[in-house]
Amino acid sequence: FFWMKLKNKLVLIQKIKHHWAKETIIISNINFALVLELLFLLLNWFMSHFQVAHNCFTFDAKVLQKNLENFALPTLPKEVILADTMDIMKILKKRGLYKEKSITLENCIKNLQIDSKNIRHDAFYDTKDLMNVAKKAANLLGFQDFYSFLQENTELMKPVLI
Repeated sequence: FFWMKLKNKLVLIQKIKHHWAKETIIISNINFALVLELLFLLLNWFMSHFQVAHNCFTFDAKVLQKNLENFALPTLPKEVILADTMDIMKILKKRGLYKEKSITLENCIKNLQIDSKNIRHDAFYDTKDLMNVAKKAANLLGFQDFYSFLQENTELMKPVLI
């Protein structure tokens, strides 16, 4: 586990403190050892589950890696596997099962007739909507859910190579 190879956690904590101070963000009473421990737990979770996002490979993964880099943290290792729901939407378009020209999340919700609160750029609602889009798209292709679709289309699951 590559983060554990860091010789001195204090150096990393100092880098985080320095970056935040440099960005003039006022931070008080933060237990940086706890923050670091939580980051390790999050990375372990990432490595044991594949991550799904809409437009993942051209946006989300790049932004995530850049943010980790900006905070002087190691970027995600290749063991973190990603899947992009835009891939399944492209398959639906190719098979004539999706008529909309654009495959933005909002258009997918509308075209697939997903019941949505239509609250964009809110992590909770976007996640729920994306789960419903992925399931509906997989159903249209004859799969029980997005996971079973990915099991038969493993080439669509890729490591973080940004």
